[in-house]
Amino acid sequence: LTQLRYARNEAVTRNRAVSLCPSDDASSCSGDFRGWHKGYIVFEDADGNRRRSPGETLLRVQGPQSTGLRLHTSAGRPAVRFRGDGSAWSTNTTFRICLGEDVGRYRTVVLYGTGRARVDRRAPGNRSVSCS
Repeated sequence: LTQLRYARNEAVTRNRAVSLCPSDDASSCSGDFRGWHKGYIVFEDADGNRRRSPGETLLRVQGPQSTGLRLHTSAGRPAVRFRGDGSAWSTNTTFRICLGEDVGRYRTVVLYGTGRARVDRRAPGNRSVSCS
């Protein structure tokens, strides 16, 4: 949630597109929607393609998360892009956050097209959170 808010704020402050994507090398997007826990990057997305191109400013790097944490998005959303007005590209996105096997501790972060995000114990549609 903090990184989403940071990226949105940077997009508004810079009045430019800013994207987040999973990254295995702390420099480029992996495209792995199931690999956010391996690390991710926040960057100024000048060409708006949701992939870091040469010359695009890297704003923040998040390294791998603790063992046992799984952080996934939907298959169709391997990256998130905020426009200069703070809105998020396309439709809502749900991040599923699972640590260990205790489903009572699983959470979602739902990012709306408006750019606002919220944390919930349930997935959209009041479904259980699943990281399988």
